[in-house]
Amino acid sequence: MAWRPLAALSLLLCFGSSCCEDTQDHFLSEKIINNVVQDPQTGRIYLGAVNHIYQLNHDLQKESSAVTGPKLDNPLCTPPITVQCSEAKEMDNINKLLLINSANGTLIVCGSLFRGICSLVNLHSVDKPVYYSDTKGEKTYVASTEESVAVVGVISYFTDAHTNANLSVFLVGKGYGSSDSSKLISTRLLQEHGEMDVFENMVEASTVQASPFVQRYLHNFRYAFKHNGKIYFLFSRTPGTSDNRNFTFIARLCENDHHYYSYTELQLNCSLSAEQQENKYNKVQAAYLAKPGEDLARNITPSNPDDKVLFAVFSSDEDSGGSALCMYPLSSINARLEEVIESCYMGELEDKKPKTVYSPYISKTETICSTKRD
Repeated sequence: MAWRPLAALSLLLCFGSSCCEDTQDHFLSEKIINNVVQDPQTGRIYLGAVNHIYQLNHDLQKESSAVTGPKLDNPLCTPPITVQCSEAKEMDNINKLLLINSANGTLIVCGSLFRGICSLVNLHSVDKPVYYSDTKGEKTYVASTEESVAVVGVISYFTDAHTNANLSVFLVGKGYGSSDSSKLISTRLLQEHGEMDVFENMVEASTVQASPFVQRYLHNFRYAFKHNGKIYFLFSRTPGTSDNRNFTFIARLCENDHHYYSYTELQLNCSLSAEQQENKYNKVQAAYLAKPGEDLARNITPSNPDDKVLFAVFSSDEDSGGSALCMYPLSSINARLEEVIESCYMGELEDKKPKTVYSPYISKTETICSTKRD
C-alpha cells in the first residue's frame, strides 16, 4: 500500500512526539513512498520509495540516499538478468519491506525486482551496501514481484539445535503472487551459516505452506510485531471457497518455536457495536500496536492500564467507501488464543465437530483436535 510522501511523514512524526503543532520540518519525495521505519536508538527515519531509499535525520533532513531502480528485469526470468532473458525491460523497483537490524547496524531492503531479492545496507549511510547477491537462486527470494502483494516482517533470532549458535533472522509474512513461492511465513537468515546463504529460509513447515491452496486463500498481510516472546501476524484472506468475502485474522507463534508448532490463528471481527454480531468491516488495511493514553486505557483496559492495544483500520467488502477503527487489547487476544489452544488439547467438541483446528492449509482429512492430548 503506497503512501503519499507528506502524509506518511506527518503521521510518523505524530506517533513519535507528544504533539505536532507548528512543525515546519518536512521532506518531499519525488516518488511514492512505500514504507517508513524509524530507528528508536538514533531517531533516524528511513523511507523505502519506488526506485529509491532515503535516510533522514530526526529533523527530516536528508542524510543519504540510494537508487534501487529502474532496472532491466522480467518476473519470469531467473536472476541475474542476462541477454538470455529476451523479454527483459526497464521495470520500477517497488519497495516491499524495510526493517532495521540494530544488532549489526544494517537496514534490510527488499524490493519487487529480481523475484523479490533483498539487500543489506549500512544504517549510518544507506548508499553504502553491506550485502547483495542475485546468484543464490530461488531459496533467497523473499518478497513479491507484484505490486498488489503486501509483505511484512519482524526481526527475531534462531538458535541452532546442533551448535547452539544464536543466529540473526527475520520472519516474513507475504501473500501469493504468480511468480512467488507458496510460503506464507518464512524465517530468513541475516548471516551465512554453514552451507546456508544470507536470506535463505530456515524453516520448512506445512503449517504455513499455502500450496496447493494458494489460488483459494488470497492472503493480504498488513502488520507484524513481537511482544513478550511472541510473534504476531495480522492479515485478511478469503475463505478458500467460491466465497470472495474477506475475513481478518491474527496469527501468533512463540518466538523460540523455530518449527511453528505453536502457530495459531484467531479471527478478528470489527462491527458497529458490541451487540451487533455482523462482521461489517471485514478486511484489515493497517494496524499499529501501542500503549493507549490514560483516558482510553481506563475505558478499554481498566484492569490492566499498562496493557498494549492493537489499533486496526478496516474496510468493508460491501461498502467500498466505509471504514472503521477497531481496538483490541493484546491481553484479550492472548486470552482468547489460549482458550483456542486449550480446547484443542482437551479435545472439546461442538456438534460432534472440534471447536478448534490447527491449520486451514493442510490437506489431511482426519480431525485434528478430536482426541485429548497429554
